[in-house]
Amino acid sequence: MYRIRNKATTRWPARRLLRPALVVAAVVIAVLVPLIMQLSGTGPTGGIAGAYSAFAGLQSYRMTGSTITETDGVPAEVSFDWAFVASDRYQGRMTGGDGLREFIIVGE
Repeated sequence: MYRIRNKATTRWPARRLLRPALVVAAVVIAVLVPLIMQLSGTGPTGGIAGAYSAFAGLQSYRMTGSTITETDGVPAEVSFDWAFVASDRYQGRMTGGDGLREFIIVGE
């Protein structure tokens, strides 16, 4: 029995790596295939192409948010509000610890 077991394990040393390799390959395929389909536009919702067509007719839109940054160990929060009214015109407001800044951009 010892010789048979020894011969079976030494005959194909990569055999013990086969199962983990198959599991890793299955997980990679399960993650990559839906991601590629979504980004290429062949997925059920149309991916990036669907997003472009949904926003193609927009004349204006608004974007708001906030971020926290740290400078020299001191955290600071900045909030922003941008309104895009044409392809080359937008207005912005940024508020932070030192006050409010507003700007309007027209053209380049």
